[in-house]
Amino acid sequence: MPTSTGRRHVVDADALLALAMSRPLDAERQATAVLATRPAPAAEAAARQALGIVLRDLGDTKGAKRHLRRALRIRRAAGEPAPVADVLSTLGITLALAGEVTEGIACFTEACSLVAESDAGRVLTRFGYVLALVGRHGEALNALNKAVPLLQQAQDRLWEARARNNRGRACVALGDVQQAEADFVWAEEWFGIEGQQVEQAIAQHNRGAAASAAGQIPRALDLFDRSSRRFEEFGVFIHEAAVWECWTLLAAGLAADAQRRAASALGQVERRRGQGAVIADLALFAARASVAARAPDLARAHARHAQRLFSRQGRDVFADVAKTVQLEASLQEGLPQGAAAVRASAELAERLDALGAEDAPRARLLAARIALAARRPDDAVVQLVAAATSRRRGSAIDRVTGWLAQALLCRTMDNPRAMLAACSRGLDVLDEYRLTLGATEARATATTHGRELVEIALRHAVATNDAHQAVRWNERLRSTQWLPSSAQDRADPALVAELAAVRDVSRQLAEQQGDEAALARLRRRRDQLEASVRSRALRREAGPAPVDGGPAARTRFADRWRPPEGTALVELFELDGTLHAVTATSRRTRLHEVGPADAAATAVQHGQTLLRRTARGAARHTDQLLAAAGQQLQTRLLGPAAAEIERSGAQTVVLVATARHYAAPWTLLPVLADRGVSLSPSSRAWRRADAARPPRDGHVALVSGPGLATGGGELGALAAAHRQPVVLTGQDATAERALATIDRAALAHIAAHGTFRSDNPQFSSLRLADGPLTVFDLERLERPPHRIVLASCDSGVMAPAGADELLGLVTCLVSLGTTGVLAPISPVNDAATVGFMVAVHAGLAGGLGLVEAARQAREKHADDALARATAASFLVFGA
Repeated sequence: MPTSTGRRHVVDADALLALAMSRPLDAERQATAVLATRPAPAAEAAARQALGIVLRDLGDTKGAKRHLRRALRIRRAAGEPAPVADVLSTLGITLALAGEVTEGIACFTEACSLVAESDAGRVLTRFGYVLALVGRHGEALNALNKAVPLLQQAQDRLWEARARNNRGRACVALGDVQQAEADFVWAEEWFGIEGQQVEQAIAQHNRGAAASAAGQIPRALDLFDRSSRRFEEFGVFIHEAAVWECWTLLAAGLAADAQRRAASALGQVERRRGQGAVIADLALFAARASVAARAPDLARAHARHAQRLFSRQGRDVFADVAKTVQLEASLQEGLPQGAAAVRASAELAERLDALGAEDAPRARLLAARIALAARRPDDAVVQLVAAATSRRRGSAIDRVTGWLAQALLCRTMDNPRAMLAACSRGLDVLDEYRLTLGATEARATATTHGRELVEIALRHAVATNDAHQAVRWNERLRSTQWLPSSAQDRADPALVAELAAVRDVSRQLAEQQGDEAALARLRRRRDQLEASVRSRALRREAGPAPVDGGPAARTRFADRWRPPEGTALVELFELDGTLHAVTATSRRTRLHEVGPADAAATAVQHGQTLLRRTARGAARHTDQLLAAAGQQLQTRLLGPAAAEIERSGAQTVVLVATARHYAAPWTLLPVLADRGVSLSPSSRAWRRADAARPPRDGHVALVSGPGLATGGGELGALAAAHRQPVVLTGQDATAERALATIDRAALAHIAAHGTFRSDNPQFSSLRLADGPLTVFDLERLERPPHRIVLASCDSGVMAPAGADELLGLVTCLVSLGTTGVLAPISPVNDAATVGFMVAVHAGLAGGLGLVEAARQAREKHADDALARATAASFLVFGA
């Protein structure tokens, strides 16, 4: 977190120093003007000290040191101890930030010797900051606990605010979040009273750090956003703000975002002059983010850079942390782990633990992993016992990590019952944490923290051939898509305005031709708006969770549930590179090993390629190719489970697929070709959808977007199948009117060009008259349609997120409560889609469910290869 330094404005010189922390660019102009007038020594010293503060905070530590050393010489010549101590303190911080930690601490040692104990509050305030910077948080807290009462007695409110702000930093590092929040709130208020705007923004940002440490991620991101805007306004860069933002993004599972934030901040600092301590801090977080993003080569490079800098700066604790990140990257890459690695990791963990470093439990867990990889279980047990102590303290992520260590310990000690209990407890903590997140994306990505706990339990289920337990554990991090906030919260006026602006800019981009400069401006504006919308969503607080949304309810359901007569469940999961399947019918449940998961993913990709080529009319011998693809997919995706489905005689098959394998043309598989097929995020989600009934007051809504090859003319045929449908076409089919029309519908149909955004699936969209209707727009629905048909290319495509979640248009609708979605997983032929849609709506109007209506529509077009491929492109999600 940022520091607080400066002086109280008692005389003009002090006012200039205070201005350096309030409006640095103004202070720089005034100090430069003072130096241009051949000032008196005292005025020159004050101006140079102010310039030193400004240049330091702008990253130019070389220039800052030059001015501060000149100011120090002037103050020494005057022979006044207090001003000398003040400049020494400013220089001490500057040297520490430049990486010259020993020299910086020496400045404070001298400064403390020059002032009486009763007057030492200001010096101790800055000394506490430097001690925290080098990881000596306990000593920092002691210094700041002395400073606060001294400044209170002197009624020096501005410096008391600075001392409290710095003390709050130490408290966060030591786990006392409540005291930290109290200090930050007090400091923020007094900085405002004193007119110290930059420091007020720093205290606000520090409140975000305290919220992050307490696991309040949306609140932390909101405080970071507000304070960062103020930093930009004042033209200052606060590196510790970037560090805490990275930390918070990692806690939310947003590794790629953390990686980008760290890289951006690191590049920004490296372009400046000096601040070696800042570069080291940011390099360490860039390394951590790269490990989380599974980029071990990059992580190792950043960690080595950080280690070299920390070692030169005498920041030994952080150098050890950087070494652990290097070892973690090597382990992630699968490099051999021998006795030397076991010994080195254990020594690092011991040192960090002895110093009380917050990274100690993580280092212990890493040392245990290395020992297990080297087949040295006794060494692993020692580390795991120590790492498991964090399961009852610290943040939610710290506790999840502790329960993971406990599960690994119990597995190593051959105690499966205790191992599974530890897995369950860790996942319970993660569930509680995820319920605090209001954004769909954040809740999905946060499941990353529970992946290994689920894998441990699944290995046990596979080893014991327990199909029920396999389903139970596979669903602990699935079927978690709900939107725990009200429609009013999701549709605040600022969000609605930004989404409208996104549509407008996107429409202009689609219409703009030839003018590259104009296109570039529009793309930049769109990117800015989208970033703002996403940021707003991530800052959204969560509301109440569904009554049946807790882990206990999911576990009870998954333990022994079997599908009803005539329905078969196939639940897939990937474990250690192998795809497994659980088949469940009304009579029995079985566990099957299917085969290599990568080979199955390749078969899915080949199947999608064939669908795209067929839609374009580019495939020859289409019948034979479709048959061969179906057989290959059946072998790779179902293996022996296909025979179990055949024996069951089920008319409907519910597929719970993995994120890597869901987007297959499932109805091309021979065993599924004549059956109703439904995909669901979990068996429990399917049962909930199957039990739901359409609203009595629901209507049928039909919407057509622009630019379709058919001109949207098929809506007339679809409308004829239903009683009094509400139809929107042409310029009437705007985003806002479409949302109002499909809200509370029993059945909705949207025919429009679809776009899947792999870079950000929450901006996947359907093109309407005034621009794209995105996932964020759909989240504003008060009550989503009971069922919906998306006759839009790629509208069923979703992106993997977190442990095994998916993000996209379909998961948005499911999270809101839509029970059934029919959508394509690839581009489709518009003309062929019309016939299929007409047949589907005929079935729906006749009282069929979505699964059976789609099956009968496929049956009607089984003799035409293009129609078959088109029908296979559409999947039913839900019931």
